[in-house]
Parts: sequence; structure tokens; C-alpha cells
Amino acid sequence: MTSSTRHALLVAVLLLSFAGGVAAKGLGFSIEGKTSGFFLNPVMDRVTISKVEPGSVAADSGMLAGDVVLELNGTHVPGMRAHALMTFWKSIPNGTPLRFRLQRRQAIVNVVLPTDGLE
Repeated sequence: MTSSTRHALLVAVLLLSFAGGVAAKGLGFSIEGKTSGFFLNPVMDRVTISKVEPGSVAADSGMLAGDVVLELNGTHVPGMRAHALMTFWKSIPNGTPLRFRLQRRQAIVNVVLPTDGLE
């Protein structure tokens, strides 16, 4: 495993495991990040949906593995610092729908994940 791969996995774990705002558990998706820059606060060059659990909120909303995150709730994701993205994620109140703008192959798709009832 290269250092950039370890880096991306660490960032993904930080983003989803320590989310204090909207609950990450129960959404049913995982991400991978391609990063550059200083390893303690890298730039998120690309955030890709790496896995979608069958029957999950993400699957039911139309999210697919391989989708690339362009925006989350109107905020442009590529180019953000990892810390800023984690802070943004944590600031989303519970119950707020997650509105993703995703690149899927050559198309742009919008996917909304409801978060009502998630812990």
C-alpha cells in the first residue's frame, strides 16, 4: 500500500468515523479520497464512493459505487482541505438531507439521502 493510499484511507476514516453532525452510520456508503499536499491536512483532489451497501439509505437513494462527489449540500468538495471537509460534514445538523452532486461516468446526477431517524 502506497503512502498516498494510506493517506486517502485515513482521510476517509476520519471523515466518516468522527462525523459529529449528520450520522455516518446507517447511510450505507464508504468513500475513498485522492489527496495531495501536507499529510496532516491534505487537499481532497477527488472523493469517490467506494462502496454502497445493498438496501441502505444510499442505495435506495440511487448512489452507486464509483460515483465521484462534486458537491455536498451546495459546497464544492474537490479542492477542499480534509479538515475543512470534516468540519463541514460535522456542521450538518441531524435530520438535514444530504444533497450530493455526483459525476457518474459522463453524466452529472443529483442524489438526496434522507437522514431522518439516523443515530
